[in-house]
Amino acid sequence: MLAWFSENMGTIIICAILAAVVALIVIYKVRQKKKGVSSCGCGCGDCPGCIYSASEGGAAADLGTSPGADKVG
Repeated sequence: MLAWFSENMGTIIICAILAAVVALIVIYKVRQKKKGVSSCGCGCGDCPGCIYSASEGGAAADLGTSPGADKVG
């Protein structure tokens, strides 16, 4: 068993580093999502290409759908 670890130590270290990098990226993205920051770095409220934008010219306005559009009241 010890021989196997010594033979594969480089692979194990690289995999651990890659797993740590992926975990840090996921944590960063989750924190950004909780803060309301989109992937492009700005909010989606006035973005004409965002499907969640209800502003004039937005994709949601073109489709006649926006978040909460189906709610009555």
